[in-house]
Amino acid sequence: PAKMVASGRRVPLQQATVSGVTLSSSLAATMRHLFICTLLCILTIPVLGQTTRSVPQPSQAKRSDLSTNSASVLDWANRVMANDPKVRAVAEAALVQGAGRSLPLLRRFLNLRNEDLQLKTFEIIRRIGPPAIPLLVDLLRNESDSIRRSAVDVLIDFAPSTEGIQPALRRALRDEDSIVAGDAARALGALGKRASPSVNALVNTLSHEDPYVRIYAAEALASIGPNAATATHALAEALRDPAPGVRWAACEALASIGPAAQAAVPQLIEALQDEFLYVRIFAAGALGSIGPKTQSVREALKAAADDPALRNE
Repeated sequence: PAKMVASGRRVPLQQATVSGVTLSSSLAATMRHLFICTLLCILTIPVLGQTTRSVPQPSQAKRSDLSTNSASVLDWANRVMANDPKVRAVAEAALVQGAGRSLPLLRRFLNLRNEDLQLKTFEIIRRIGPPAIPLLVDLLRNESDSIRRSAVDVLIDFAPSTEGIQPALRRALRDEDSIVAGDAARALGALGKRASPSVNALVNTLSHEDPYVRIYAAEALASIGPNAATATHALAEALRDPAPGVRWAACEALASIGPAAQAAVPQLIEALQDEFLYVRIFAAGALGSIGPKTQSVREALKAAADDPALRNE
């Protein structure tokens, strides 16, 4: 069988011969399955062992023992944090290749409360990709602020595969940690118009006490675009926010909504006089996107053109 695998030959499922005996298709399929499982076990363990002579090797235990056996967890942690870069590379590659099967072990790594191991664990989770989303959703409820922050940060990069976990991201908008809440808004914004079901939650977040959260809530609404039209009133109010970044982001969101944001025109005209240049620039852009449907808009834009810094906009 090893020669067949090495040469790329396949044994037909319908018929197989062992020592000259012809087997039925079902029995042949069963034996082929057992052979593949055995081959995988044979190939996996020695590969790790070839580069980990200085690190204690895990016993050949059942697959579930990787996540439940403390000695095995510590052994894998030692591999991931080994000084030898080859040892680390082999261990990380094995965990990434294991994908969903590695997640219980990675969860146990986080329970060890080692900051360096925690950072490395999230690097591996990021490499695993969307199959790690269920674990990350669970980690959004972790008692550790740093773990919740890392989890939601990774989820930002997994869009659009995160479309189905919007309820968890909306819950994270209310997290007691402002960085988690703000990055949850970023994760929703990364979905673009797919985040339309979360518009109301983002509107509520525009009143968050932390400007970091308010900025990214407005940015997320900007990413959603015309489907965020119901946020027009709240965004118009945000044009008077004490933080210039929030006012700027609100202008951007209203510009993205376009003509449906007509109700915000009076506040946008006021924003043309904002003390911060970029707020004035984005207010002008929003008025252009909405369209000069009234004489007051045209007059306001003509007056704004007297500002040399704003003229081109």
